[in-house]
Amino acid sequence: MSQTARHISYSRGKGKLRHNNRDIISSNVDKARTQDNIIFKQQSLAEAYAEIFGKAQEAYNAKQKRKDRKVKDYFVKLFGQEPTDTILTNKNEQQSFYEYVVGIGDMHNTGFKDNPEMAAVAVECLREYMNGFQERNPNFHVFNAVIHMDESTPHLHYDFIPYSDGYKTGMTRQQGIAKALECMDYGKGKDAIHNFTQTERQIFRSICEKHGIEVAPEEKGRGYTIPTRIYGQVKELEKQAEEARQKVQSEELAAEAARQQRISEELAADAARQQRLSEEKAAEAARAEAEAAEQKATEAVQKALELETSSKRHLAESQSAYEDRIKAQKQAEAVKQRTSDLDHREKVILQKEAELEQVQQHIQTIADKMARSAINAEKAAHEQTMKKLHQTETALDAERHSKMAAIRAALNNAARAIFPLSYRLTSHYKQREELRKGISYVDSKRRRGNLAQEEEREIDTKSK
Repeated sequence: MSQTARHISYSRGKGKLRHNNRDIISSNVDKARTQDNIIFKQQSLAEAYAEIFGKAQEAYNAKQKRKDRKVKDYFVKLFGQEPTDTILTNKNEQQSFYEYVVGIGDMHNTGFKDNPEMAAVAVECLREYMNGFQERNPNFHVFNAVIHMDESTPHLHYDFIPYSDGYKTGMTRQQGIAKALECMDYGKGKDAIHNFTQTERQIFRSICEKHGIEVAPEEKGRGYTIPTRIYGQVKELEKQAEEARQKVQSEELAAEAARQQRISEELAADAARQQRLSEEKAAEAARAEAEAAEQKATEAVQKALELETSSKRHLAESQSAYEDRIKAQKQAEAVKQRTSDLDHREKVILQKEAELEQVQQHIQTIADKMARSAINAEKAAHEQTMKKLHQTETALDAERHSKMAAIRAALNNAARAIFPLSYRLTSHYKQREELRKGISYVDSKRRRGNLAQEEEREIDTKSK
């Protein structure tokens, strides 16, 4: 066997539709090449079952008189649940669908990285194989098929649902791989699936050989047979493969002559390449100098932009300080005006206090006069009516008590008149103290504003 011979891979797949359709991306997938995947068909499992068995299910239900015998959902009837993206198996060992994975070679001799030309040939072989699969196997409904171009080697995943017609009990069309294989002449029993895989392997082998790929020989085990209806196709493919091999040999001889000529041309081109490399180095040095100059220019522009930004920021701060100073001046003027009003009020209060003091003195004088006149009258009366003292003593005491009550009432009234004036004077003193504190605060803020003006002048001087 030649070292360039490649082995065919034709095996059962795990049946993970989300992986096949790239709804789930595994670690060995190159996302940049996923868009290159070749999709033959992508039909959901539920749609596929409806397409295959829908009419047979309707016909069966139309004949049933009892509702409990009607089939609501054929898939649920077989597998007890709704369709999923993975293979389900029921108690009769029926699978919800079947999958095969087909490829040629390995990552070294047919990989996209190590041998992209042979990988492209393998893709064409897989494409031709899949395009003829449904016609060769009419009882396998292919609902999902894709060639993965985003892994190490190109390979085909195809998924199908086996079915056959002519059932006498139940639906006339039912799912089942054994009956489907028998209808396609692959035989019965355990050998049927083996005959199917060996036949398809041989067809794929013939396609690869037709495209010039040397395929490694395979050992033929028990039951390796090809159905009569496929035998002619296989022989024709083998004939085409032999013709392709002969054509490849003649092309290889012509290619060898062309290769020798290409070597001589490459030697001549190598000298030109060396000269071009030296010129490219010189150009690279010049480009590096230009980039350095451009970098310096960029840094200078950046510094200029930073200075401009700083200047704008200082200008905004100065404007804000100026506005604060104007506000402080206005507040100081308002405080001065309020202080002037308070001084005027204080003068008025002092004047009222003086008037009150005069009123108090006048009241005291009146009281003294009244007391003295009463005493003199008593003395005169005592002298005149000494003899009548004991008789009029009660009357004199009553008169004296009434006069003293009048005096006390007058004094109380005077005190009531004085109290509001004293309270207002105390409030005035408190307001005057608060104004003095406000003036001190305004003076301190004015001093800060003056400091801000001095800093602004220093900044303007520096910027100039």
